[in-house]
Amino acid sequence: MRGKGKFVLPALLLVVAGSAAAFWRTAAPFALGEEVAASAKPGDIYMYGATTCGYCKKAARWFGWHDVPYRSCEIDRDATCRAEFYARKGIGTPLFVVRGRQMSGYDPQAIAQALR
Repeated sequence: MRGKGKFVLPALLLVVAGSAAAFWRTAAPFALGEEVAASAKPGDIYMYGATTCGYCKKAARWFGWHDVPYRSCEIDRDATCRAEFYARKGIGTPLFVVRGRQMSGYDPQAIAQALR
């Protein structure tokens, strides 16, 4: 029985560290969302997406959670959207245009940076 006590503290530390990491993964994107919502004006963010794009859906949810104004179109449903996407040399979705700056992929940090 004496040897079991030496594993309690390391196990407890692992639990605390894991909880802190989980909190940070949740809190950091939330604060970033508040920043983006405060600085984004209607017309600042445009997303070219597709109905089958999981990251497009994730971005749309994130914008919705934080009340970020954005516009979007789907290249697999709208011929005008698809033509604009290819004119911008789009390769994959989502493709964002944030205040005139084009960026590929869903990256909240990059969107926040483009709005600063």
